[in-house]
Amino acid sequence: MNAKSLILTITAAALLAGPAAVLAQQGPGGCDGDGPHGPAAFGGFGGFGGPDGDLGHGLLRLLPRLADRLELTEAQQAQILAIIEANRPALESLHDQAVAAREAFADAYGPGDFDAAAFRTFFEAQAALHVEMRMIGAAASAEAWAVLTPEQQAELLDLIELLRDGRGGPRDGGGKRLGRR
Repeated sequence: MNAKSLILTITAAALLAGPAAVLAQQGPGGCDGDGPHGPAAFGGFGGFGGPDGDLGHGLLRLLPRLADRLELTEAQQAQILAIIEANRPALESLHDQAVAAREAFADAYGPGDFDAAAFRTFFEAQAALHVEMRMIGAAASAEAWAVLTPEQQAELLDLIELLRDGRGGPRDGGGKRLGRR
């Protein structure tokens, strides 16, 4: 796999795994779409966390904008939605495990408590859950990438570059975007 393919895979994985990662980090009570899991979350893509842990709702909100920008056909959109839905049960299960473990840990340890072995065990278990969620996301993103035409893949790469340049690309001194669109 060349460097460009690796970057594409990682970026696509982030698009699909982002919901799981953000939800797994979300504390009890869910997120209303604002705050640390809201519009500014995940590099400016918009909120991936959601009320009651509605896994993937942010990506589902993002899909119409991407569909328009990438000129996805209805068939492509349906395929990508099917990929998201096929992976939802596994991601929800892992998310539920992470939340339950986090709540149990919070109940067991107060702000002044510290047991190095217990903390290490907890953090390692959380990390393992996050790895599994990222692996599911990476596999799903590879599936979704394969749905795109070479032209759509190139356009998505351009969008990714704009995001890397600072939330939508370079701006002039007055805050106006320089670049496409």
